Amino acid sequence: MRRLIGRVFESQGFRSAGLMTIGNISSTGLSAVAMIIFSRLLGPSDFGVFSVLFSLLLILSKLGDFGVNIAVQREIALNKSNSKLLVKMTQTGAYIKLIISLILALTGIFFSKWLSQNVLKVESSEMVMVVFILSSAVIFYEYINTILQAKGLFIWSVLSNFTQAIGKLLAAVLLSLYTLITVDLVVGLYLFMPLIGGMTGFFALPARLFTPKFDPASFKKIVGIAKWTSIAIVSATLADNLDVIIVQNYLSSYDTGLWSAAVRIASVASLVGWSLGTVLNVRVAAYKDQHNLDQYLKKAVFVSISSALLISVVAFFSNFAIKYTVGIEFLPAVTPLFLLLLSTALLTATSPFIALFYLFDKPAYFAISGLISSAILIFSDILLVPSLGVTGAGYARLITRLGVLLFTLYYARRGYLERYAKS
Repeated sequence: MRRLIGRVFESQGFRSAGLMTIGNISSTGLSAVAMIIFSRLLGPSDFGVFSVLFSLLLILSKLGDFGVNIAVQREIALNKSNSKLLVKMTQTGAYIKLIISLILALTGIFFSKWLSQNVLKVESSEMVMVVFILSSAVIFYEYINTILQAKGLFIWSVLSNFTQAIGKLLAAVLLSLYTLITVDLVVGLYLFMPLIGGMTGFFALPARLFTPKFDPASFKKIVGIAKWTSIAIVSATLADNLDVIIVQNYLSSYDTGLWSAAVRIASVASLVGWSLGTVLNVRVAAYKDQHNLDQYLKKAVFVSISSALLISVVAFFSNFAIKYTVGIEFLPAVTPLFLLLLSTALLTATSPFIALFYLFDKPAYFAISGLISSAILIFSDILLVPSLGVTGAGYARLITRLGVLLFTLYYARRGYLERYAKS
């Protein structure tokens, strides 16, 4: 066991994962402080309205991704020495994203009023339209981070994230001093700051990489992967954000604010799993033999269990976390936060095994797991939220993460046996 732990800490992958984890948790911590300031000043009801619009923004950003980020990241990770491929893939990805962004903008212009009244249950259709139009800023930010990570420039990815996070915090402090906080203004900040963070990446990458250009060969490769991953990404994002909209529809803006506060606090812990996955996805794709993969699997089990246990311990401090962050007005969200942190532990335990599907070339996994996640969560929310309130939403998340973990382990074992059964 001592030798295994030593190899884990000595590996480049672990150090990169550590950098991503520490950097992104620091950035998320800054964003969390900004969110705390906003939530305290807005109060649960207005914070609930903001959270609905913010969830809409996150859903739109993933529609703007539509599987392109994973496809481009995978191709670059597999062909790091091919500079021409890097340019063509990146520019073609930018071309696809430009088309999707225009479609989203037009959708917002023509359907924002109907969506605000019948789906989102918010009064300001103008802000719904603004979110649709300016979601391209977040799409741009996430794409630049994808390229930075694919090229192994993890410190620049962390810096990009840190820039937009510190911008939100400074804005929150300044605005609170002048009591200028409104829902519309906060939404505007969350649309603008990612643009600043994305531009940080231009210090490490030439801007010409992101000039939208269509290359047929690159487009074919992207579509070949994205046809699966797009389903997964959109489904997973719906699973992560649709419960906010469901709570808003079944309960009230006050309840939505309570639930959203718990979700935002839990998101800090989820960065551990996200950071692990970001690094491992790139590294595992380069493994060519069974021996290296077996060594990885031993480390993956250790990292999976230890990180999940750590987050589970944190869950028992939910009352403390609520009281000293968003404030006593949000104390009814303690139980939902406890359940969310337990579900985050399951998500973190899943991350090292998700990376295997880059190596096994099993893009169908992402689509199937995304659909499973969305289906379980939506069904559970509809069943539990009306009777249990926001606590029901917490149980729904926990059930969903458990289902995805079990499916991931099954599918990973199946992929391993298919690849090495004859070895």
